[in-house]
Amino acid sequence: MLQIVILTLQLLVGGDKGGAVALVIPALVVAGVVMLLLAIASPERLGATVASAGGAACALLRLRRPTIDERNALLGWCVKCFFLPLMLAWSWNWLAGLEFRLPQMGPLHWYVLGMTLLYAIDTAFGVIGYVSTARCVGGEIRSVDATPMGWLSALTCYPPLSVLVLDAWLGARNSNDWRLWLDDGSTPQVLWAISILLLTSIYTWSTVAFGLRFSNLTHRGIITHGPYRWSKHPAYISKNLSWWLISVPFLVTTSVKAAMLACLAMLTVNAIYWLRARTEERHLMSDPIYRDYADWIAQHGLFARLVGRAQ
Repeated sequence: MLQIVILTLQLLVGGDKGGAVALVIPALVVAGVVMLLLAIASPERLGATVASAGGAACALLRLRRPTIDERNALLGWCVKCFFLPLMLAWSWNWLAGLEFRLPQMGPLHWYVLGMTLLYAIDTAFGVIGYVSTARCVGGEIRSVDATPMGWLSALTCYPPLSVLVLDAWLGARNSNDWRLWLDDGSTPQVLWAISILLLTSIYTWSTVAFGLRFSNLTHRGIITHGPYRWSKHPAYISKNLSWWLISVPFLVTTSVKAAMLACLAMLTVNAIYWLRARTEERHLMSDPIYRDYADWIAQHGLFARLVGRAQ
């Protein structure tokens, strides 16, 4: 039932990005039937989280507070039901899109190909992360953020809420197209494209670094390798910087006022991701390993090193 509600919202309100989940509905139906058959024939194979999630649902219907394990199980399945269809659909779209993009590629064919492949890899690893939540592979969910602000800041970045907030209200990400103000094949255009690709590569590398444990709103182990050696939030930083380069909101194409408003809107988008990062840190601070990691980054991370050199 929860999955049906989420899919309906994505299809009706989620715009093009949310509507992409229509591609994976057959796969989700098959998965649902398989789970139902297992629940009837061999329920123990479904794992403890299914029973715990059911216990949480029953507790809420009886106006009783679920246990911590029941709450984590229910919220964990909510996370999976929301994000897995999106990751599946987006991964398929990026890969399938190559077939249509390749024949139409112009001077920046290598840029288009690179961005497509990077986002295809990113979403593919997202699929792997949301599927592999079993304890036997070390991907179990240890805890789930249960705060309204944590969920709101995360869901705002995905359809359907992103359609209402980031796309409708804060359209600065699409205010301009960087390719229109640089001459084709010029050195500045090539350098600008390489900069965007480098930032997007860091973003994708951040997802790959999670391996089987990638997920939003959950604690599934502390990642300290890859780009996380230099920053607690390399994905958010690189993604937001790439949006500035892609949409170039600071360009004065109509008026100075319009450019200033576009920059303000983009800063608001950045602020949403900052809030998302802060809620994630608050959630993970219950783990002493993360506290030690945060202290280490504060002293030895990239920004700490840059500030140290500047002084």
